[in-house]
Amino acid sequence: MATPQQARRAADQHADALSAYPNVVGIGTQPVEEASTGPDDRHAVAVYVSRKVPSDRLSADERLPTSVEVAGAGASTTVPVVVVEVGTFDPEADGDAGTADTFTTE
Repeated sequence: MATPQQARRAADQHADALSAYPNVVGIGTQPVEEASTGPDDRHAVAVYVSRKVPSDRLSADERLPTSVEVAGAGASTTVPVVVVEVGTFDPEADGDAGTADTFTTE
């Protein structure tokens, strides 16, 4: 697992490549629930997708990696990648001038 800082570095370093996959709407980090060496070592790169697709319906080049590498002091660290389905975001007009658009998920 990775620390929050390692996960953020990995997300920053790999954001462009991960964003190029189908259905990806965002990149971030998040804690994971798996057992680990300590509470600060349980973070992953989160890839937010509009919808999850079963891997048997994707070609090999459409499947997100299960982990990414981030360089560290003297060694690299493997950071897991988790896929989070969030739906799509569509602006809604509320008719009030001067108010910001709101967003909904489907």
